[in-house]
Amino acid sequence: MRDRLIAAIVGVEFPAERWQVVACAAAERADVITCSRLARIPCRTYADMAEVLEAALPPTRSPTPGGRGTGAPATSSRVILGRGRSSIA
Repeated sequence: MRDRLIAAIVGVEFPAERWQVVACAAAERADVITCSRLARIPCRTYADMAEVLEAALPPTRSPTPGGRGTGAPATSSRVILGRGRSSIA
């Protein structure tokens, strides 16, 4: 997605308003998903391409302490078979 966004807005002269970013993407014949992503960025003036990319791309998750990476709660992998027996799935 990052590469598609860059290709779509390479012609933008910064600083630029959101409408100028979106218009450039349309002029570059960017795909619908890329144009939609750019149309959802906040309406403001962007100083450079990096600010547009930051607004258009979801934040990346950094690893959490404990090394699991997503911060999601742990799930059990134990399956109960009945009568006190269990198996690890």
